Amino acid sequence: MPAQNKRVVANWIGKLQKKLTLPSDWILLAALAALYSVVNTANLLQQMLFVGHFGLFLLWQPILSQKMQLKAGGMLLVLGALAFMTLLMGPWMLLGWGIFLAALLGGRSFASENMLSRRFHLVAFATLLLLLLTRLLPDVLPVLAADKLDLLAISKYLLPAFFIVLCVLSVSRAHSQADQVVDYLAGLFLYLMLAVLCLGTLAYMALASLSYFQSVLSALLTTSALLLLVSWAWNPRAGFSGLGVLFSRYVFTIAMPYEGWLSSLTDFAQQEDDPERFLHGALKRLCRLPGVVGGSWIEGQNEQHFGRVTPCVSHFQQDGLELHLYTSTPLAAGLAWHFELLVRLLAEFYFAKQRGAQLQQLSYVRAIHDTGARLTHDVKNLLQSLNTLCYAINSQPERDPTELNQLISRQLPVITQRLQHTLDKLQKPDAEEAESISVSQWWNQMRERYTEHDVQFLQKTTPCTNEVAGQALSSILETLLDNAMLKRAAQTDMRVEVQLLRCEPLEIVVRDSGHPIAAEMVGKLFVQPVESSKGFGVGLYQAAQLAMRHDWQLALSENRPGEVVFSLRGKSSLNM
Repeated sequence: MPAQNKRVVANWIGKLQKKLTLPSDWILLAALAALYSVVNTANLLQQMLFVGHFGLFLLWQPILSQKMQLKAGGMLLVLGALAFMTLLMGPWMLLGWGIFLAALLGGRSFASENMLSRRFHLVAFATLLLLLLTRLLPDVLPVLAADKLDLLAISKYLLPAFFIVLCVLSVSRAHSQADQVVDYLAGLFLYLMLAVLCLGTLAYMALASLSYFQSVLSALLTTSALLLLVSWAWNPRAGFSGLGVLFSRYVFTIAMPYEGWLSSLTDFAQQEDDPERFLHGALKRLCRLPGVVGGSWIEGQNEQHFGRVTPCVSHFQQDGLELHLYTSTPLAAGLAWHFELLVRLLAEFYFAKQRGAQLQQLSYVRAIHDTGARLTHDVKNLLQSLNTLCYAINSQPERDPTELNQLISRQLPVITQRLQHTLDKLQKPDAEEAESISVSQWWNQMRERYTEHDVQFLQKTTPCTNEVAGQALSSILETLLDNAMLKRAAQTDMRVEVQLLRCEPLEIVVRDSGHPIAAEMVGKLFVQPVESSKGFGVGLYQAAQLAMRHDWQLALSENRPGEVVFSLRGKSSLNM
């Protein structure tokens, strides 16, 4: 069959299934009606009706997910169970099956939060209980013929009434996914109580020679008295600790070793930073728990073993971490759940250690990158100064040699000193710029350095004698001026000026008359590298970091057409 025809057939079957889908209440009613028909027939017809009843039960059952697809093994298991029950069809098999269904309905009624849903399942439970007591249980006990007639009359008139009530409740209530929840513990308890009721009835009839009605009533009273006694013993409310307290103590006693291991895991996580050593040490501590004798773990290419190997092994896996635990005895379901939680917590600690190591490595790489970017910027500034000096020598051949020698004698020592400082920072990246120079002397040096660049230096204060870190201040100002001159290369009529507004505290501004900086880039200045077509885009970021180390602040004061102003201020001037 072509693939297109297969898709058409599959879509048609899917639509047909949606149209034939019934609410679970009606499927349950059909299953109960089929079971009632099974009880009222015999031989081959009984077996055929039971197959239909079992199919309806599979459609209704709340144990497995309705969307789950059974594979070949699951289908064989279901068909084997159906064949086994069909071949052994008889009073005892029907009685056991009826008790199982009643317990399942009772577990649903305990888990239902909606009042109408709870009533529906309680009435369904009562219907099945009535069927048990009037039809299924008498078939396996030596009940008198007269009593059987009475029981048959009771079931003939009462069961249809219960079915009518179930239909009314099913129509009046809303259906939701919450109705699929089953309290399995309550269902198991009900199964045991119904089994006790049936066996108690048999015991009263055999030992006390009572009639069936008297035996059922006696078994009900005895079971009720035992339940009342157990409920009182669970919580006496008379100043004594009941069975509930003992059970809680038992549960907490089981959990105490795991709590101790979690406490030691937390302490060990604070002591050990290496992920592999932490994982190996934490798993070795698992051997302190009851029953654990060894294990192994696999994560990527890493694999290690600890303790010894036994035939009882449990496998756990969490986010790529595979753990095999060897125990002295097979783990029960509750203990396996405990270990599953422990492995999850351990995996979270382990992967957190791995992420911490990766972040540490990234921090180291970033430190190297920042240092290289800062030194690259310093070397670029030095190259710019040398280009300026070479331009001054070559552009004016008729210039006075004496004046030229004075220019070279002033600039070369400064360039040499800056180059030596750059090499010192390369050898000691964390070394601070410790040299000091007076503000006036530094100002004169910068003005002479940019004589050939058409940059106006305006001093709006008296000569300053206070000292500053000259290398750091020069690096920041050179960054601002280099950016301005690159900008002027595209805007030839742009004016660039530097103003010294205050010496103590220091305040310097660099102003140009060019276009403003793009709005989407303003928020990124000084806090992260930005996109740049002329470099790496880290100049202003490095300058801002350098200013912070010297208690200065670099900021964009104005950003409008014809007025772009960068300001460098000391901390004291920020509060003025």
